[in-house]
Amino acid sequence: RGLGDVYKRQGGKKTEKVEGCYYTVFCQDRQYMTLRVSVPGDARIDDATVDKMPHVEFEGLEVHLYYIDRRPIITVTADNVRVAKF
Repeated sequence: RGLGDVYKRQGGKKTEKVEGCYYTVFCQDRQYMTLRVSVPGDARIDDATVDKMPHVEFEGLEVHLYYIDRRPIITVTADNVRVAKF
């Protein structure tokens, strides 16, 4: 569902330079848990296709878990994204 731009950060502050995009993904087999997956560069699925909520595949998917104030935070990155072919 949806996508947005990922901006480069410099000195802890967001710059105007776009270095990738993110996708909000619904995981049907995990009680519809949502994840925000960040993909660098120009690896994008066009807006019209995203609006149809297709099944997607990620290449080089990495999940990172860390804690802030004893609360788990998950960040997810991937090298590439594409619409899955069945």
